[in-house]
Amino acid sequence: MDSDLNEQMDNTPDSASEIPVVTDQQDDFALETEGQIVDAIESLNNIPEIQPDSWENLDVSERLASLQAVEGSMAEIQGRPSVPVIPVDLPPDQYGGWDGEAITINANHLAGDKPVSENVDTIVHEGRHAYQSYAISHPEIVSDPAVVDAWRENMEPGNYIDPSLDPEGYVNQPVEADAWGYAAAIQDGVYGK
Repeated sequence: MDSDLNEQMDNTPDSASEIPVVTDQQDDFALETEGQIVDAIESLNNIPEIQPDSWENLDVSERLASLQAVEGSMAEIQGRPSVPVIPVDLPPDQYGGWDGEAITINANHLAGDKPVSENVDTIVHEGRHAYQSYAISHPEIVSDPAVVDAWRENMEPGNYIDPSLDPEGYVNQPVEADAWGYAAAIQDGVYGK
């Protein structure tokens, strides 16, 4: 018992300056993000075409239309304009991207037997990057200016970490950590049932 107490006391900060500070703005951003995730799960669960049984019976144009509906729903929830979803030829290990104007998705994944959850995850993840870009131009849509500043700095030329050069740095940089966490929570809520 005494050793447990000592271990706890050994972890106590030596001064008030070592105690992490959580601002109300950070709490507000976390609540905003959680609200978006809850709304997205509810909204996407109401798109029947992105349910696995339905997806398997759709042709490529119907699949693309359903992914565009996902993007439209996500854009509305995030308070940004919807962007086009464009199928492109990509290597098999690439799912898609955000090019600053549109979300691209691997045309072979769209037409093939890649699970619908992977395609939706790509749209949600890349749509989060669209949200981040929009927030940099419209910082008033995010309650915590420090978050927008971190995204802005991360997106400046030379600051974005390429996954082929540093996979761990890539997933931990501000824009990717946010997009991966956001999309994973939504995918779990929609497909992790």
